Amino acid sequence: MKHLSRIRFYFVLASTLTLFSGSAFGAFFQVQESSPRGAGNANAGGAAVAEDASTVWYNPAGLTRLEGRQLVVGGHLILPSTNFDNQGSTTTALLGPASGPLTGGDGGDAGDDALVPNLYYARPINDDLTFGIGLNVPFGLRTEYDDGWVGRYHALESEVKTININPGVGYQLTDQVSIGGGINVQIVDATLSQALDFGSICFLTQPLPVCSTLGLAPQANDGEAEVEADDTGYGYNIGVLFKLNDRTRIGVAHRSVIRLELEGDSDVTTRDPGSATLAAGAGIVNADVEADVTFPATTSISVHHQVNSQWAVMGDATQTRWGRLPELRIKFESSQPDTVNTFDLDDVWRYSFGATYMRNSRLTYRFGIAFDESPTPNAEVRSARLPDEDRTWLTFGVDYKKNDRLNFDFSYVFVAIDDADINKNANSATGEDLFRGNLVGEYDADTSILAGQVNWKFQTR
Repeated sequence: MKHLSRIRFYFVLASTLTLFSGSAFGAFFQVQESSPRGAGNANAGGAAVAEDASTVWYNPAGLTRLEGRQLVVGGHLILPSTNFDNQGSTTTALLGPASGPLTGGDGGDAGDDALVPNLYYARPINDDLTFGIGLNVPFGLRTEYDDGWVGRYHALESEVKTININPGVGYQLTDQVSIGGGINVQIVDATLSQALDFGSICFLTQPLPVCSTLGLAPQANDGEAEVEADDTGYGYNIGVLFKLNDRTRIGVAHRSVIRLELEGDSDVTTRDPGSATLAAGAGIVNADVEADVTFPATTSISVHHQVNSQWAVMGDATQTRWGRLPELRIKFESSQPDTVNTFDLDDVWRYSFGATYMRNSRLTYRFGIAFDESPTPNAEVRSARLPDEDRTWLTFGVDYKKNDRLNFDFSYVFVAIDDADINKNANSATGEDLFRGNLVGEYDADTSILAGQVNWKFQTR
């Protein structure tokens, strides 16, 4: 009962932290921070390592390698930096003489610090079957620009929060082969906001005398729109772990897509009578909204090799099928047309390599490097809400084993992100960016991550 009360306490703690955390940029809005110990190796060998209860997430087949009951509680402090350099952004040329440069600053540092928690528990059922459960944050997004920045009509605040609850089991088929599977319950909450240029909306949709009567002009009558929506989705994960010999393991793991039907509401703010009149006539009003979103499937192939008593090496290749999310389309229960952000995402790969050096029975060092491809194909579809590019991970970790039941892990990760060009085209009367403007520039970004965890082992088999 004492251990059960402790487990309940940490589940409540992790759930509370998750509800108040955002995230830095992963590839698109994928969050790789699911294991502070694994972070030291850049998550290399994730589906084959199976060193602690976090394997229920990476490959549930690895649960069979764990001894006794254990609880892992950890977190990642993510410190991103995202800065935009304006390089000639303008309103649409279709405004004619009223067109011109987009006004405003560069938006400040749009990256927000975030705390991403992780919690995992595992226990054997019998000699062949082991149960595990995990709580983590697999997807997330948090960017926020200064009010009045040059790209305000594309994005102000963007936040996607997720909680994933993943119970699973691992079963030892033979001395060489284990299999595993689990179910995933993913709770998602999203908030998106942007400025509305009621002056440009009027000039592009109404006769000029109407705009003069309402006192509206491009970039002179900004309002704001905010959408909040949520849903709960379901999926599964499966895996197999092969023990080739006493030194080498290969793991293969797959996570399914999770389909969401987000529902919520939009809140429109106008700041002058003319904008309010135009908004009411165009159906740009407070309304219920919905959006269909597919979170991608992933497949990982990992290897772990024990070179000698001190050194181990590991590698991983993971494909993420972002191609199932071609756009974000928000539908309004009003006369307002859908709001669309085209992504045209590609399926991508992440490659990672790592090494572990056991200095002595208490102290272990971890090293890693990873290359993470961006699914965004070009500057024309890159979004100001998540301006990602290819990234390179450099990682280092230290494990301290206090005794046979208590272990501490600390990791540092630096993510170098390639400069990301953005070139949104607003010069089409049917284009989605018509009222948002031509956002042209370059993003300079990088991220530092500090991670730590505690691993309690309650008993041995």
